[in-house]
Amino acid sequence: MPIRSIEISQNPVTTWETYHRSLYPKTVGRSADFFDLDRTKDAEGGYGRLRFKFYDTRSELESFFEYGLGRDIKVYNQRGLVDYHGFILRLGLNTGVHVLKKSMQSIFNRVWARYDATGGVDPTQRSTVYNNTDSQTRFGIIEQVLGGGQQSGAAAINQAVQNRLSWCAWPMIDVDYDAGGGDPYIEVIAVGYQHTLGWRTYNQTAVAGDDNLSTVAAAVITACGQFVVSTDITANTIQVPKEYDVDTNAKAILENLAKMGDSSGNRWLSRVEKDRIYSLGPITNVRFRYSINVWDKDKIITDRQGYIVKPDEIEPNEGIRLIGSARPTSKVYDSDLDTPYISFVEEVDYRHDSDTVKIRATKESMLQAFMKKLGGITT
Repeated sequence: MPIRSIEISQNPVTTWETYHRSLYPKTVGRSADFFDLDRTKDAEGGYGRLRFKFYDTRSELESFFEYGLGRDIKVYNQRGLVDYHGFILRLGLNTGVHVLKKSMQSIFNRVWARYDATGGVDPTQRSTVYNNTDSQTRFGIIEQVLGGGQQSGAAAINQAVQNRLSWCAWPMIDVDYDAGGGDPYIEVIAVGYQHTLGWRTYNQTAVAGDDNLSTVAAAVITACGQFVVSTDITANTIQVPKEYDVDTNAKAILENLAKMGDSSGNRWLSRVEKDRIYSLGPITNVRFRYSINVWDKDKIITDRQGYIVKPDEIEPNEGIRLIGSARPTSKVYDSDLDTPYISFVEEVDYRHDSDTVKIRATKESMLQAFMKKLGGITT
């Protein structure tokens, strides 16, 4: 089988607990520890969603449902290499009768509001920032900025912010009544660590003016990358504003910086790689790595040398040649990017139980950068 193990451990930043569990696939004489596994990888962002289920005793399932959110997950392939790295975002518990659900998407433990003050010289104001430090110690800092509308003073909006914090500092449990069945199990849904960059808001008003794009990106990570261990940021001298004062989340800022590309017209990607390394850099040498014959019912994928590539080995951020998609021609193209029958793998969705893969490939994002290089208008 293509997966060697799933390793689950404690939240790597808050480390409020000590935990480790290994799940293994089916082997001779031994049933699998998990089932219904699928995972996505994206060119932009890195690791996407990972979903799987596992059976256990009632006490173990209850414990995992209670404490599992935020735990670190690594999936290793048969060669011992990391195939996926993320953290648990959502959990579902099928009790055999009902289905319970909880998610970190409903957690906010640092909250404030922006509102319009009536009659003031500066109409845009911020409320007091309120924190739940116990929740932050458990999950990390997760911020939310509320829209307060028009207010004559701070008292009412501050109360609303405190109410919001009291409701959302801890995960809420939803129930699908009478939706369970069969043996009890846990469903785990994880996402890559780039998701945590969307938890933090970046504001910087101390220094005005412009700076290199790569310098601004590094400053955003320093301020907001609580789950980032280290960075791999390529120098980029495009000038961008240093000042931010509109409560924009860090993930959106970094993605927008990447979309600017560079002076050579290269496409840039903002990603969090394995071991929580933040990467910002260009795609400079787009050559096809995979080939498919679009008329082949066996759906075989090969590499540049013609060897078959297994479904779990397909990676995004690579070129794919579409044999049979265009009529033969003697025209010689300057690069694989210019070639009409070569596309770019944006997303890969692998299903473990059936050992199958779905691939979304397009050249649109690459051509946006190419238009920028020619001085064209991008969308």
